[in-house]
Amino acid sequence: MDSDRTAVYAAERAAFEGTALETNVEFATLRRWCVAIVAAPWWTGGAVDIGPARSDAHRSSATEHDDGECSVRLARTHTSCSVLNHELAHVLAGVARGHDALFRRAIVDITLATHGIEPSAWLLDAFAAFDLDLAERTWPAPRALSVVPAFAL
Repeated sequence: MDSDRTAVYAAERAAFEGTALETNVEFATLRRWCVAIVAAPWWTGGAVDIGPARSDAHRSSATEHDDGECSVRLARTHTSCSVLNHELAHVLAGVARGHDALFRRAIVDITLATHGIEPSAWLLDAFAAFDLDLAERTWPAPRALSVVPAFAL
């Protein structure tokens, strides 16, 4: 059971609602950002096949397949950086973990790498406000990606 899911979603909304991280962008842009994140030296989540979800899907998802490969599918209405970061956090932490403390560490680290210290601090503050802790990372500390453009927030 994924008991923290509702609180994590609420914390993400509190952190990012009304910011550029919630703005939908072209899928090709998200694909480029995904490739850059997965190629970063600190990323230990393996390869990620990113693609659009079925046309009738209302949710995005991360899936680990029997061969150990992972895929991320983004719903048409969920093509924002925050959604991509959320789904990639599932891959980095392990899809089966749900929205636990290691997942939360992963999304904070991915946000730090892609958007910098301020947005990651918003997320940390929101997790604290919802009484959601973070685990110690099991991957190297992230570094900012120079290929992901900065956002005016």
